[in-house]
Amino acid sequence: DFRAMSAPLWIDSKGSKDPQHTNGGFHNFLEYVGTDGYITTEFVDDRITSYGPTYAEITMDYLTDDGKIKVSYTHIEMPQTDENRTFYVCTYEFLDDLTITDSKRNFSFYSVTGRYVDYGKLGYLDKNNIPRIVDNTLTGSAYYILGNKSPYFDCFKWMSTSEDPNTKNDYVNVGCLVYNYNVQMGGKPFNGGLGLYVEDGWAHLTLNADELNFKKGDKISLNLILVPWGSQESDYNRADADWNVRQIRENTLLDPITITVANGEKVESVYVPRVKSLDGKSAEFTLSGGENNVAFEVQGIKSIGRPVLYEKNKNGEWEVYNYTSSETPDTPVLMKR
Repeated sequence: DFRAMSAPLWIDSKGSKDPQHTNGGFHNFLEYVGTDGYITTEFVDDRITSYGPTYAEITMDYLTDDGKIKVSYTHIEMPQTDENRTFYVCTYEFLDDLTITDSKRNFSFYSVTGRYVDYGKLGYLDKNNIPRIVDNTLTGSAYYILGNKSPYFDCFKWMSTSEDPNTKNDYVNVGCLVYNYNVQMGGKPFNGGLGLYVEDGWAHLTLNADELNFKKGDKISLNLILVPWGSQESDYNRADADWNVRQIRENTLLDPITITVANGEKVESVYVPRVKSLDGKSAEFTLSGGENNVAFEVQGIKSIGRPVLYEKNKNGEWEVYNYTSSETPDTPVLMKR
């Protein structure tokens, strides 16, 4: 249920504005056509790592209908002030051999289309890592090879034929950005890259190959950001009309948040900076890069209580950092455990 900070407020059936932003798109995750026909996934289990207003993380496990791929999605959210970046860590483990022919059309990691609207424009990073905007393919199909430096695609600009007059004022654009990925096929690295297959208004993130031949034991990791953005008020006449998505690529993927640990042990993590305290009481680290708000995690604290955060000032002196919300001064706005 993807809702953008820049989206209009939801309009109900009576034309009144609901006190929440509208949501955008119909979204599908892994789907393909194999020897057993059309395959999607079935829910197996989930695990809540963290919940709350400052950092939410839930992992959802699935199994494909044919039993050949074990899938895991970790969904991460942090409070944002520009657009709602939704972070995904996706892993795929092949439990059996799998061959997919005409795979550009028949294999999709993620696909999206408009929620009761047609998107007239399609933005993407081309094979030369240059941002492009083209007319969306609402009938028929088209295929684009994506670049290899944090590629993205986005769908935008209202083009609805719906008789409901509210649809023009009740929609939001959608975007998908790839932080990084690793594909193993037949026990070897797959270097063909990613592709974007578009058919009848649906945009599908796929692998750039005509045929896929996976073997038992192969694995895929794919780290995404899904983001709703913009609205009918966006300026679609500018050459970089999808600048919201391009900025997220630049400030979140090309310049990601990093952590350098001075006291403690760095914990490997894709999006959330994590450090483990060695004495069970404290840790010292530096955060750099990235954009907008970020949650971080300190592990290994042995006592339960309100954490105290110190920040080093320009003079090299430690000062207590105020990390409470002005609306709720007794509630920390970052997570520590």
